[in-house]
Amino acid sequence: MKRTTLLHWTVGTLVVLGLLLVAAWLALVPAAQGPGYTFVGTWGTRGTGPGQFHDPIGIALAGDEVFVADSRNNRLQVFDWDGHFKRQFGTPGAGLGQLGRPMNLTVKDGELYVPEYFNDRIQVFGVDGTPKRVIGQRGSGPGAFQAPVGSP
Repeated sequence: MKRTTLLHWTVGTLVVLGLLLVAAWLALVPAAQGPGYTFVGTWGTRGTGPGQFHDPIGIALAGDEVFVADSRNNRLQVFDWDGHFKRQFGTPGAGLGQLGRPMNLTVKDGELYVPEYFNDRIQVFGVDGTPKRVIGQRGSGPGAFQAPVGSP
């Protein structure tokens, strides 16, 4: 067998094997399919004013309101379903009603649970923004937290 014939045979065999591998991959590995989401809209801009955000990191829904943890502005903002600003609550600090980098939010039984990354606690508010109580304190023992973030 001549060298050129052997070279053509080897290259041809490698091409066929490569095509078979690609076909097997396409046949056996399921294609990723995204959910059928439709983009509806967005709201807010970067800033510190009402309806503006600096690191919005958590969201929760209660009734006809959308709560957003405006993390680096140390506040919670409330919007209607169309993104219109309604109110805000929380100020920077460590006292009741004050926030230290609020994170992912949860609403349960008419109460808003707010993990605070910097204050190492979970603060509970009424959905009207009234501070109710604090859960936990800084530490590593039972009932203590170290930078809680909640569940996204």
